[in-house]
Amino acid sequence: MAADSNSVVVWFVRPVSGQDRSTGDTFRADRHAVFAERVHQDGNETVFIDAQGEIVARWPTPLIVRVVWPDPLGTPSSSTEHKPITLAERKRKNPAAYDAWTDEEEGVLLELDNAGRTVGQISKAMGRSPGAIRSRLRRLGLDG
Repeated sequence: MAADSNSVVVWFVRPVSGQDRSTGDTFRADRHAVFAERVHQDGNETVFIDAQGEIVARWPTPLIVRVVWPDPLGTPSSSTEHKPITLAERKRKNPAAYDAWTDEEEGVLLELDNAGRTVGQISKAMGRSPGAIRSRLRRLGLDG
């Protein structure tokens, strides 16, 4: 991995595959340099996007430990630490995390929403994250 002052350096929990930008060769390493202007990250995937809006790299979010962005002013770089969270850890907090929604659960969700419960209250009652509740409400055509 050859990094320069304009690249974002992504560190991983273990070596992952990538492609050398200049030669096109495939390699495995525990860090990669990408030329990106922005990033989209969620619990599943992290996507790096260049100035033209093209996706230049993507990896599963749980594999990423740290992302170091270049600083155009030359000040010390900052990094975002990311500790991978296991499914078991997520389920301890939200027991129904990543489980498929049943028709019965959607009915309960609609009842709680119609009763004026907050997203936080519904989240606790259903064992799902607030983000999962908002997402399902939007999918059902409600505000969330």
